[in-house]
Amino acid sequence: NSLTFGTIIVIIVAGLIVLFLGVVLEVKATVQARQTELATTDEVQKQVELEDILDEYAPVLDEARAERDWTKVITILEELRLVEPNAQLIQEQLSHAYLQKGLTLRHKGFVEEAVTHFEQALTLNPQQARAQQELQIASNYLAGTQHYQAGQWQEAITALEAVRTEDVDYPNVNDLLFSA
Repeated sequence: NSLTFGTIIVIIVAGLIVLFLGVVLEVKATVQARQTELATTDEVQKQVELEDILDEYAPVLDEARAERDWTKVITILEELRLVEPNAQLIQEQLSHAYLQKGLTLRHKGFVEEAVTHFEQALTLNPQQARAQQELQIASNYLAGTQHYQAGQWQEAITALEAVRTEDVDYPNVNDLLFSA
């Protein structure tokens, strides 16, 4: 009888341990699910807050974009990025603004300054094909002008021809090629 009684006690204790472990695991799973739910809710809340902030700045941004005042657009978006540094929407808009500022500078003949803006656009969005293309063309142009200034005519012509192949209206390329 004492062996049976001892066995029954062991079985009851083992059952209680299993039951306790089951409850602990269930509580742990519930806590993890709640934490995931809270994290998702927090992300949704941040997105809503971000959209509210963007809506607040939208008229100013729209006006600056309409005026093609890319410096102002960049300034506003950089300030917003300080508030929410990982916001994909702000990074995409900022990358586009840097690209547009670079294009504006390039069209005015400020190619070196444009390169900085193309690089900024690519830092924010490495997959931005237009910024990659513009950076490559600008790099060829700058290499061509350096060769031109050094009197290395064949290298200058090769680099500047690569630019003209991509963009026949690139500032000063035709003049440089004509005089090389």
